[in-house]
Amino acid sequence: MARPELEFFILSIVVDHYEGLKIFEAPELGIVVNRKVPEFTHRELTETLSNLFRCGDVNAFLHADEDKSSPFIPTIEEIDAALFDALEIDYGLTAQGGARWEAMSQFDWNFHLGDWREEGIGGPSREMVETYLAYDRCALRGSERWMDVRPWHATYWKTLPNGVRVHYKEAEPSSEYEPPELKGLWIDEWNRPQRRLARIRPNGAGQIGPGCR
Repeated sequence: MARPELEFFILSIVVDHYEGLKIFEAPELGIVVNRKVPEFTHRELTETLSNLFRCGDVNAFLHADEDKSSPFIPTIEEIDAALFDALEIDYGLTAQGGARWEAMSQFDWNFHLGDWREEGIGGPSREMVETYLAYDRCALRGSERWMDVRPWHATYWKTLPNGVRVHYKEAEPSSEYEPPELKGLWIDEWNRPQRRLARIRPNGAGQIGPGCR
């Protein structure tokens, strides 16, 4: 029987990057993935993972020496071995799985930061990125160089028509740093947890999407 909350949890872990299946055996999984972990048995986990692979919501890759294999559908036995770190399998969202996660979370991309690199960051709008820079003070003032990005690759599976990217020099850390008090409706929206860390919504839990179930 499908477990929407467990399926959503599995999908949400890899929204921004690929992850190894062994992560599900982490001693403090909730802390590691910074999410509330639903209750599940080992059998429920392996069967749900297998179903998501077979339905095309996620892809599996054999991991070796920083290289990934072509995507494949692992067997229950391979999934079980990977969970116990006897086989290195990474997994990530397909476009279908990403769309399903979006429907379940009703995620708002206007509040997404992505395309992280050492020298900069991308976002859906300059206002969004400037608010983050003002809060984090990671950029050396005056070093910012802005550019429009069309299209903008928000994640490895999600592309939006427009975005911005800022390049900057890292500011020296300060032991006296205190985040600025940013006010207004926009920053209130930014600080809402569901904007920055999407959770399954009650009217989105039934969004199954295409594929076998």
